[in-house]
Amino acid sequence: MKNYLFILLSISLSICVNAQSNSFKYPSLDIELHPKVPAVCPDGLKITTVEDYLTYTWIHDETETVISNEKEAFITTAGDYTLEITSYVASKPCFFEKKFNVIDLNNTDGISKYLEESGFYKVPIWREDIPSLKPNEKNRSAECHEDLIRFSEEVGSEFVNIKSVSEDVLANFKPIKAEYGDHKNIFTENSCLCNNGIPDLESEFNSGETALWNHSFYENENDLQGFLYVKAKMPFEESLPLPEQMDFLKEIHPDILTENESTLKQGQTVISDLFMARPIGGFVQQEQCNATFDIENSYFLSPAGMPIKPSSDVSNLVFQTEDDENGIFEGALLSMDLNNKSYKAIEYNSGLFAGYYLSLIHI
Repeated sequence: MKNYLFILLSISLSICVNAQSNSFKYPSLDIELHPKVPAVCPDGLKITTVEDYLTYTWIHDETETVISNEKEAFITTAGDYTLEITSYVASKPCFFEKKFNVIDLNNTDGISKYLEESGFYKVPIWREDIPSLKPNEKNRSAECHEDLIRFSEEVGSEFVNIKSVSEDVLANFKPIKAEYGDHKNIFTENSCLCNNGIPDLESEFNSGETALWNHSFYENENDLQGFLYVKAKMPFEESLPLPEQMDFLKEIHPDILTENESTLKQGQTVISDLFMARPIGGFVQQEQCNATFDIENSYFLSPAGMPIKPSSDVSNLVFQTEDDENGIFEGALLSMDLNNKSYKAIEYNSGLFAGYYLSLIHI
């Protein structure tokens, strides 16, 4: 029976190859791994495929060694790997492979690479002091130390606990508070990252309807200046910020610091920005209408078609210039300035208008 199965499998695979040689497009398959960004700690990494396949061959490229023929593999060395699998396509088993790199989390270069490839947003921070070992604590990897930080080196600015700031945003920020009650608030730093387990941390992050993951990163354990790596999640956005959103956040970060005097407000704004993923009309909106309005006697239509009456001191009105494929109609009010702050129309779910919120400089 085993020999017969092997012969049948070989014949079927040759049909897939012959189809390719006869100008047929070879089927593609996106092999998804868990964790998505493989990274190995001193105690090794258990990696697996999300979907089930017929056969598996995990290969360490440098040594050309097969390390597993099961769905799961245990990896102890960083480097390049190849996964070869067979899967049914049109009722026939076909061969596919996925090449991937396993990052070394035993050094800070590897940690920063993992965080950046995992979609974290990076901002400079300064901490109040260097954490010291607790009594009977042999090393700092036993637990995550929540440093007090600030976003500027400016003398006199206060220090805050970023996990507490994140908890406040998750619990009270109106755009997400109204719909999503269950949330996860994760904090890590270099010395405790491996102790918590990357697959377990990613599973915890993904288990919340909304989630935040903050990581305090310092090149050397005695540095006061470092970086906060942070990412968020909502039910319909598995990782925030989006690439175009991250570019805009980097651009406006200096404005966040100058427009918000306290470290608390700066932290709340940085964290809240992650959930402002899809402003209707894009992140950069130019004034598109020079008409003069009698504001006190005028009504405007929101992107949902609801009439609204802004305050009389509103300015810099931005309107949709033409109907688009997302259902935003010509003339919809996209943004406006009020009390020196810009409010943008935001969508949160299925492209629906969720209201006007302060843009990404204030909260």
